[in-house]
Amino acid sequence: MQESTVSRGTMDHPLSHIIVSYFSHPGQDSETRRKTVIFASCLLVLTPSIYLFACVNLWTGHWQDNWPPLILATCMLFLLATMRLQPTITIPFRVIALLALVTLGYELQIGGGDGYAFVWFYCFPMVVFYVAGLREGLFWVAASMLLVAAILLFSSAREIYGTTASFRFLLTYGIVAVISRGLESSRAHYYRELLAEKNSLEQAVQQIKTLRGMLPICSSCKSIRDDQGYWSQIETYLNDHSEAKLSHGICPACLELLYPTEYAEMSRTGRLRKLFPPEKK
Repeated sequence: MQESTVSRGTMDHPLSHIIVSYFSHPGQDSETRRKTVIFASCLLVLTPSIYLFACVNLWTGHWQDNWPPLILATCMLFLLATMRLQPTITIPFRVIALLALVTLGYELQIGGGDGYAFVWFYCFPMVVFYVAGLREGLFWVAASMLLVAAILLFSSAREIYGTTASFRFLLTYGIVAVISRGLESSRAHYYRELLAEKNSLEQAVQQIKTLRGMLPICSSCKSIRDDQGYWSQIETYLNDHSEAKLSHGICPACLELLYPTEYAEMSRTGRLRKLFPPEKK
């Protein structure tokens, strides 16, 4: 129920159906499946992109920029092939996150991509917050910020990028990290609200009692036979099997049969007509 209600918006796209059917593990809850979809989608986009940039580097003679990204892309390819065997993506994600930090740090240190390797860092906080969540995502983003600051401000890379550009990058990277965390915090908040509302609706549905099917009823005393074969008064049965609240009164026929004197008096004075209006035709 949870999977079909909460994660339906994530799975509506045909591509999402393909990713879920191949990469997800049986028995995963909707939240784990959501992370699996996001993580697999990121790997499916990044892996061919990294291989493409590696080809460009070889073509332009920047061979020294190639081997860390190729190792990272190969690991991504391996994890894509084996992800469906993993019940969760915790270990695969941490391996890729660590390799990505090492690779990005190396590229930043040597000024890879003609000095534009730092652009890849902007993808890091967006992915880790959505996949790892707020707590672990904050750890990875903080680690990346410390790594970037150490490389740009306290290593030889300072000569490649310059102090002004380094501080601008650190500032914009921090802004991207804050926005990414805010988006994930908002998503997690509304997800919890949706889940709480869903659980509340399920409890309400379970409390609703309905009468269905054919009810055996006595033609004389109007008692009803339950599924166990016991007979009970109709008001008792309705009280136990429905949400109806019953009150007692008396119909005109029974009033005349049981209390003929009172019935005659009420009929003579007109009170009977006020209590029991004639039926509409």
